[in-house]
Amino acid sequence: MRNSEGQHNWNWLASPSRPIASRVMMLLVFAALLALPIPKAQAAGCTHFDVDVDGSPLYVIVPKSNFLSDGHIVYEDQDCQIPKFRDFFSPSMAFAKRGRKAMEICEVNESKQVSHVRTADSVMKSVYYCELGKRKGTRRQRWEHLFRMRFVGDAQGALAYCKELSLGEPNHSQPNHVEGPSRRHSNWDCYRVWKVSKKYLQRVGA
Repeated sequence: MRNSEGQHNWNWLASPSRPIASRVMMLLVFAALLALPIPKAQAAGCTHFDVDVDGSPLYVIVPKSNFLSDGHIVYEDQDCQIPKFRDFFSPSMAFAKRGRKAMEICEVNESKQVSHVRTADSVMKSVYYCELGKRKGTRRQRWEHLFRMRFVGDAQGALAYCKELSLGEPNHSQPNHVEGPSRRHSNWDCYRVWKVSKKYLQRVGA
């Protein structure tokens, strides 16, 4: 529609006398909403979490809590329609993008105290094991076990070597603490340690 000067006049869209105008506006808004990215849960639903002995992928249905414990059916297809076997998830598993969130998922859903979290596999980095037992560190510290390595030297040198091995990894995967050899093994464990707030402690019931 053009006005007397031959230019487009869009005021008719807002005119209450034209019900079609409101429909057009609603369609425009709806189209804009569809264009927005839809946030997705980290792992809820049918999720690739491991590989079989022959290298074929394994899938499991992860609930919205992103937490798995006890017995669950493992599937061989990405739609979780073809069951393969039943597995017992012990220790429990948390599905998250980083260890900090995995630790929270473990603490919220586990009935027992969580010592720390560790990645289930170097490839499946979004899957973490909830390790139970006495909490590592202080009440407000949380620990993620990154990897174990062979090193001969002191703790300072071991931490430097841990960081060297972690080059290229995201910042939240950088080690800042090590634990030395024990009677059970002669390797060093590389950890990521962080502090949590009082609100966090209330949220997880710790």
